Amino acid sequence: MRIRLIAVAHANHPLHHLGRNLTYWDLRAYCHLVVRDSGAKRDQHVVTVEVDQRWTVSQVATSIQAVCMGYGFAWLPEEHIR
Repeated sequence: MRIRLIAVAHANHPLHHLGRNLTYWDLRAYCHLVVRDSGAKRDQHVVTVEVDQRWTVSQVATSIQAVCMGYGFAWLPEEHIR
């Protein structure tokens, strides 16, 4: 199944203040919040960015909470953040 992932950050996060479309280079400077894939058949095409700081969490809800608290950005399923 394909799931649409959207890069999200808190409204006050510095990424929203750049005033232009973001690039992967912009994302590198900020903490990337990643949900751990614990499935037996892990997807090798996971959306990730080379960053200096990455927090790995075990649940999408935890990632959403961390984004809402302004701790970083995450690629989240569209249906979870709508």
